[in-house]
Amino acid sequence: MKKKKILKFIRNLLIIFFGSSILSVIALRFIPVYFTPLMFIRTAQQIIHGEDIKWKHTWVSKEKISRHLPMAVIASEDNRFAEHNGFDFKEIEKAPTAEALEQLLCLILQERMGLSKIALSKFKKEVQAVIIYVNAHYMDKLTLDGIADYVGLNREYLSRLFSKETGIGLFQYINEVRMKRAGEMIRSNKQVYIKEVAAAVGFDDPYFFSRKFKDFYGKTPSEYAEG
Repeated sequence: MKKKKILKFIRNLLIIFFGSSILSVIALRFIPVYFTPLMFIRTAQQIIHGEDIKWKHTWVSKEKISRHLPMAVIASEDNRFAEHNGFDFKEIEKAPTAEALEQLLCLILQERMGLSKIALSKFKKEVQAVIIYVNAHYMDKLTLDGIADYVGLNREYLSRLFSKETGIGLFQYINEVRMKRAGEMIRSNKQVYIKEVAAAVGFDDPYFFSRKFKDFYGKTPSEYAEG
């Protein structure tokens, strides 16, 4: 009984929502809009700045507006609106594929990581995907299971493959990426709080982060900031 009431409420809510939207469009087709959200915002700004409230507008009938103006407004959002029926399949076909987006991200990361195209391409595709994933998600909680699921490999096989291809363990690489990002943050802003840097590179405990940082750089974050 309770379930039926909930479904009935949802149904009525949807009817009201869509019905009011349709009725508003029909009504505004014939009724001039005397007050718009933008006018409300401008009025509020005038009140805040202690200015006299002034509305400057001139309503013009549709017959006096150029027939090209509505299309110009629509074209500002979709310049092919007149050529399709709501779905521009030509533009949809031009949308980048997942593979193209991955290649673009790969190029961005190559530049950020200082890796040449040759350096990254020498690894197997699965290892390349891991490198890209780690550099895009180093601030998150990374687990072997999660990364293995992402590349579609068994966790043990992935761990062995990554070590074989790169010469270092996966979590050693993750730590290296995190420490390099942390070093960049500290160099760019020497007043930044250590706990903020730690959180930004995936560490919940700033003290544990400081130990890892010192192991990597041979200096504490504070010493590193001092140069």
